[in-house]
Amino acid sequence: MAASGRLRKSKRSKVNWQPLTLSSQSRRSPKLVRVTHLKESQRSITGEEKEFLQQILDAHPAKYRKLKMAVGNAAISWCFFMLLVVIGWLIVAWITRKLLGAEIGWNNNIAAVWVVSVGGIFCLVFAIVSTARWIRGWTDIREPLLADIANQRVNVEEYEFREVLRMQEPEHLGLIYFMREDDEAAFVYFDSESQDLGVQGEDPLSSSFIPRRHLRVTRAPVSGVAIVCEFTGDALQLGDPIEISVPPDQWPEHEEVCKVPWSELKSTFAG
Repeated sequence: MAASGRLRKSKRSKVNWQPLTLSSQSRRSPKLVRVTHLKESQRSITGEEKEFLQQILDAHPAKYRKLKMAVGNAAISWCFFMLLVVIGWLIVAWITRKLLGAEIGWNNNIAAVWVVSVGGIFCLVFAIVSTARWIRGWTDIREPLLADIANQRVNVEEYEFREVLRMQEPEHLGLIYFMREDDEAAFVYFDSESQDLGVQGEDPLSSSFIPRRHLRVTRAPVSGVAIVCEFTGDALQLGDPIEISVPPDQWPEHEEVCKVPWSELKSTFAG
């Protein structure tokens, strides 16, 4: 029996799942795992696979659109910070009027000019800084995707698993599977269906996904996007899920071999 399908939620798309490489702020510094798989080959890309990569490419804005988004974000941030400044000023002015009888609110032109001008400058600086941080958080995948589409090739990776460990994220109880390949390597798979069930108030454990002994991954070689994951063979025995205790920015990468050894998974992600 096979469980296959194109994943709706690529690891680099804008989705609820936010798996990233373990950051330097992790409580531990685990040794890296040797990335292995049973077999790897390369073949020509199919029209359907090329269309899938094109859809991801279309979902990521080009440079001019990113610039437009950045300007819009800065403008919204400035308005928000300026609103906070004005509200804070009016509260201070009201308290000053009640306690001291002094007018430093709207009726004081000098105070109004100072608050609006100085506050506006500081708010602009904060808006630019926050937007710059937001931009640095973007993952630019357009060029790798364009290279994959132009190269017309895909990698085919085959894995054979021995056992599986599943964890649950605490917000929606979505399931994350760690499938052990050899003594230390584990392939990571995020079950998006289980997360959708959790969001809808249903039982995530009723997801139809079943991890199986064999896995074939069709992957774009430059961008690293997994186009298709096909599970076949006997179902792996499942234990009770373990809740993940680390924040999303310390979760492992989706559809890749985990950088944390199998023996350290529990202590790293649920310790």
